Amino acid sequence: MKFTNTHNTPEHIFNWLTVDEYDHQADTLSATTLISSPRIWALKQIHADELVRDCTDMLKIRLGTAIHDSLEKNGAFSGDGFKEKRFFVDFNNFRITGKMDMVFNGVIRDIKSTSVWKYVQKDFDDYIKQLSIYKWILHKNGIETAAYAFIDFFFTDWKKSDALKSRDYPQILYKEQKIILWDVQKTEEYISDRLEKFAFARLELPLCSREELWQTDDIYAVMKHGAARATKCFNNAADAEAFAAEKGLEVVKRPGKAKHCSYCDCCQFCDQYKELKEAGLIEGES
Repeated sequence: MKFTNTHNTPEHIFNWLTVDEYDHQADTLSATTLISSPRIWALKQIHADELVRDCTDMLKIRLGTAIHDSLEKNGAFSGDGFKEKRFFVDFNNFRITGKMDMVFNGVIRDIKSTSVWKYVQKDFDDYIKQLSIYKWILHKNGIETAAYAFIDFFFTDWKKSDALKSRDYPQILYKEQKIILWDVQKTEEYISDRLEKFAFARLELPLCSREELWQTDDIYAVMKHGAARATKCFNNAADAEAFAAEKGLEVVKRPGKAKHCSYCDCCQFCDQYKELKEAGLIEGES
């Protein structure tokens, strides 16, 4: 990975942002990689020496790492367990790895520094997958853990003014969240399915799915002919067509746009990205 410094950050900040602190393991798939796009994984391998990122793109990652490091150094935990320990499992011709933030008294805990809206919208699916894979990895290493886990959320964009407006909004910058994990059998079935996709990606690049693209849903806008704004919008074509027929209006489909491409290091090498961009389906780009 090569880094640019388009915002002219001072040298000591640039060095802090670009130092590689991750304990890379060759020829392994991490839990977080396993739940992400096989296409991106393959492109990163093919273009490893060509990838470029601006150093400021690492700011959130470094701030999150700082929370991890401080909590590991200063956090007071009672009971049996361990912190920041990596485990491996050889499975279906792959080596899978996971490094748990903390496991105490048989319960997995993971630290997440993220947008507050991730919590407000209860968008925990990827966390359930990741921590279920951790549970599976530990099981394969002879360590049994609870059917649930905890996430320690630290919100990067928390606002006191929003907390005062709604009790559903976190009332402080931190929140503990309990999540229910998959059982070992369900997780292994999921891992097997994912590994098939990664094995295929080695031979021929698959397309990123709508989920992997973070693609928004299609919208069906019911409009007066020639109007700039919709009279009403629907999430499915049938309802839109019925309403349009009743009112004598027309339906215009607004395809969902991909959000993830704007954050992807591989987009310059990706034909799917180029096709989506030409079709105007990349959010924030025309």
